[in-house]
Amino acid sequence: VGVIENSTFVSNSSGTGGVIESQVPMTIRNSTFYANIATWVPGQAVIVAEASTLTLSSNLFGKHEYPDLLEYLPGGAQVTAAKNLFNSTAALLPAGTVCAASTAGGANLCGVTLAGVGSLANHGGPTATLSLLPGSPAIDAGENLGALTTDQRGAGFSRVIGVGTDIGAYEYP
Repeated sequence: VGVIENSTFVSNSSGTGGVIESQVPMTIRNSTFYANIATWVPGQAVIVAEASTLTLSSNLFGKHEYPDLLEYLPGGAQVTAAKNLFNSTAALLPAGTVCAASTAGGANLCGVTLAGVGSLANHGGPTATLSLLPGSPAIDAGENLGALTTDQRGAGFSRVIGVGTDIGAYEYP
C-alpha cells in the first residue's frame, strides 16, 4: 500500500506511461500534477491505475496534454476520487467520477482549464511549489483526510488557512 501526499509533479515526460502507474493499492492526496507531457501512447494518462485500488483526494491536475486519470479495467483497477480539480472533462475520467460546479458532497471539479496556479518557484520551505493565485477554484475546495498540519512547504505553512483546505500541495494564504 502506498501513500503520496503534499507532493508536486511538474513538467515530467513519458513515452510509455503516466507520471504514476500503480499496480498496488495507493492513496494520493493533497498533491499537484501540472504540465506533464508524453510522446502520446494511446491509453495512457498522468495517473494510471492497473490491477489496484486508487484513492484520490484533494489533488490538482492542470495543463496536461493527455488525460489526468485512467482506470485500467481489464486489470481490475478501481478508482475513487473526491474533491479533486481535474483538467480532464468528465467524459475522459473513469466511470462513476462525480463532477459538479463545487466539491460539496465529495464531487470533483472537472474540465477546469484555468486552475489558477502561479509558476514553479520557491514560495518558502525546502522544495519548489506551484502557488495558487487569487481566485483559483482550488482555494478552500479540498479536504484534509490525512490530517496534515502543513502543506508541502513544511513548518510555518499551515495545511488549512481560511474556511477550508485548498486542493493541491500548496495552501493559499
